[in-house]
Amino acid sequence: MQIYFMRHGQTDANLRINNGESPGNIDPPLNNLGINQAHIAANELKNVNFDAILTSPLKRALQTAEIVNEFHKLPITITDQLTERHLDSYALPDTWRELFDFDKNIRPENGETVSEFFDHVYKFIDKLRQDYKDKTILVVTHGGVGHAFHAYMNNLPLEGNLQVLRMQNCEYRIYKLQENLDSL
Repeated sequence: MQIYFMRHGQTDANLRINNGESPGNIDPPLNNLGINQAHIAANELKNVNFDAILTSPLKRALQTAEIVNEFHKLPITITDQLTERHLDSYALPDTWRELFDFDKNIRPENGETVSEFFDHVYKFIDKLRQDYKDKTILVVTHGGVGHAFHAYMNNLPLEGNLQVLRMQNCEYRIYKLQENLDSL
């Protein structure tokens, strides 16, 4: 199985986060740059013969998937398993920067721990192995899911600073999942 793993295009919330601010709206649409990024990625991937496209239900990921799909005309599978980590209290400006430097078992108020988040991403990867064996798929999702996916593929620990795993908007990575061996 070959997985093209893509982070969504840029949103205004991404700009606020990069400035150390609260993202505000938790389901923002792509901004103009994000739309352009998605069109560039779509052009780069237009000759890939995808068997399936899966995405998060959040606007920014769904919009990105729809733009990339303009060349492929496939049904898009929307799954909650690809949503970003539920942080709740981390949306406050004074704690947002802590997102990338945390203990794996600390639970934000009304949120989920890193361990819980990674666990549901890992279960999704196991489901991909079953449902899309010997297929080429595009997965469009979020940075946090990208961290978990990359950690899984490279057998990295959950704790510590996950900023080193950061993906840029509309960046995609290609992974090969085999029965017992995974690789970039």
